Order: sequence, then C-alpha cells, then structure tokens
Amino acid sequence: MRRLLPLIALAAPLAACATPLDAPQSPQTGLAVAEAIAAQTVSAAVDPTPPASSGRRASDATDRYHAGKVKPPAVDSASAPAASAPAKPAAPGQ
Repeated sequence: MRRLLPLIALAAPLAACATPLDAPQSPQTGLAVAEAIAAQTVSAAVDPTPPASSGRRASDATDRYHAGKVKPPAVDSASAPAASAPAKPAAPGQ
C-alpha cells in the first residue's frame, strides 16, 4: 500500500490531461459573460424621423453670432440665480 499511494498521487494530476481540449463543454460555459453584456446594454428605440428644426432660427442665430450679438445662456446656480445675475456675452474671437 505504501508503494501504491505515491503512484496514485502522481497519476491524479495526469488524469486532468485525459479530456481533450476540443471536447464539448457545458451549455452554461460563457453564460456569465453573456449575462453581463445583456445587463449593460441599453436597448433604445431608434426614431427614423429627423428632429424638428427651423431654418429661419438657425439663420438668425448665425447672423447674431457674426454681428457679436449672441444671446447669453441662462445661468442657474444656487449662488447666482438667473433673474438676479445675467451672464455677460463674450466678444467674438475670445
């Protein structure tokens, strides 16, 4: 029995090599990766219609930009509400 125990101990790791690498695997193999990808994928419905736009508004905005009369964006913050502290427009090229 003393001679048999070391042989079993040495033969056990070799048993792992008995399965070929191209043997069929469990159907569950890779399922965790597929589930993680599915959980992190956003399925958004695509609307084929283009967003509404106005050529006149875009033209007027371009003219104001070139004339240096850009409307300042509204500033909303806890320290300076939009009604009490209007933003100063920057001069073109700055």
